[in-house]
Amino acid sequence: MTRPQPPTADRLRMFGTRQTVDRADAEQVWDAALCAQTDPDLFFPRQGEEAQAAAARAVCGRCEVTELCLATFGPLLGHGVVGGQTVSQRGQARRRTWRAA
Repeated sequence: MTRPQPPTADRLRMFGTRQTVDRADAEQVWDAALCAQTDPDLFFPRQGEEAQAAAARAVCGRCEVTELCLATFGPLLGHGVVGGQTVSQRGQARRRTWRAA
């Protein structure tokens, strides 16, 4: 596992974590993301609230920065819908990547 990079002019530290993300990627997502125009609670359904998760994924499905959002913020969040994927979907994708490597 790599060490988290310190915040710099090119990197932002994410609230509540020691992880940082590329500032330009984060700003591109924030500027264009449809979720920024939607109630943020939609993207954090409680366990078992499949209809809410499906509604959040539908918003992501119409968004032009879904892939960048997933790559930028997906590894940082252990809950919620990010880049059109639930936490369990992101975990499955990581495990597939690890097995393929």
